[in-house]
Amino acid sequence: MDRIKVALVGCGYWGKKLLRVLHEVPEVDVKRVVDVNPEAVEEVKERYPGVLFSQNLEDILKDDEIHAVLVATPVKEHYPIARELILSGKDVFIEKPFTYTSQEAEELVRLAEERERIIMVGHTYQYSPRVRKIKELLKEDEMGKPVYITSRRMNLGIHRYDVNVIWDLAPHDLSILYFLLEEEPEKVNLITRSLAIENHPDVAFIGLEFPSGTIAHVELSWVAPLKVRDMVIVCEKKMIVYRDTEPQEPVRVYDKGVEKSFREENWYLTYRMGSSYAPYIPPREPLRVEMEEFVECVSNRKKPLSDGRMGLAIVRMM
Repeated sequence: MDRIKVALVGCGYWGKKLLRVLHEVPEVDVKRVVDVNPEAVEEVKERYPGVLFSQNLEDILKDDEIHAVLVATPVKEHYPIARELILSGKDVFIEKPFTYTSQEAEELVRLAEERERIIMVGHTYQYSPRVRKIKELLKEDEMGKPVYITSRRMNLGIHRYDVNVIWDLAPHDLSILYFLLEEEPEKVNLITRSLAIENHPDVAFIGLEFPSGTIAHVELSWVAPLKVRDMVIVCEKKMIVYRDTEPQEPVRVYDKGVEKSFREENWYLTYRMGSSYAPYIPPREPLRVEMEEFVECVSNRKKPLSDGRMGLAIVRMM
């Protein structure tokens, strides 16, 4: 595979992570980084002496050597930047959430398809070995169909001013649900509260109903006493608990459930309290897996797992 030349727009908190991982992928040559904040540029400039740094997007647009560009800016800037990049013939990786409106997402998908450009959206959890293991488990007959899913993503802070808690945290959980269930919800209900800043939700409860009959509940909060990243998946036969903050056994399968029988014109319930086990999960960094897939898609003109249409589906949910 030939090395592809890439550029990065935005070297803030997440942009720095992308830059680190890109330098670890052998097939990638990071040529340029653009950020309008000179302080952000100076912070990483010395660490990557072979990279060109500037504050002007035009430096990327006019550079025919750059094949693909990663966008890690605030969400409201995703659409105008990505649109210019696609029109200039670049493949694009856009951090989640894809865009601020579904109309913007639809327009980017249309442009990319017309111009045969790759769009990949940074829903990193779809590249997590832990989440992929859960999907493998759900394919097994011994689990049964998912009946309901609860997900919690909570911590004390950090409040963001450019987006509320939904736009900050929900893309993670919604993309996991979409990946596991392979369907969009037909109904979405939302309850929010603004505790710290008026009219800026920092607590949200999202209810979802899917065509298959599965229901889900997602809790999001910037105002919680503990950092919580967990998901419970109750299937017809068994149950799965996923704790993303657990380093040793993040996924555990429980042989538990309710069984009913009919005797003497009455229903009787018994509770099955079976064993549990933690499946082996290979320790790979999801962001590295994600970047490797982007490089492969650009090099081989392959459709990404988290492509523009998938990103559009997540924006629609929000």
